[in-house]
Amino acid sequence: MKSKERIADLEQQVYLAFADGNYEMVDALETEIEKLRQSRSAVFDSNHNEGPYSTEGYMPMDDY
Repeated sequence: MKSKERIADLEQQVYLAFADGNYEMVDALETEIEKLRQSRSAVFDSNHNEGPYSTEGYMPMDDY
């Protein structure tokens, strides 16, 4: 299951837990969602040259 699908699944579980009044489960699920979102955004973090496909900092060998 991809992380985007996993997040959508967890959001649905949050909705159901909230409807049932299970606020401890809501907190736990929201924490898990936040962890997944952070791991997804780490790929595009500025410490990684603005994304996995960025040409920032790229120096072709022909220019030497």
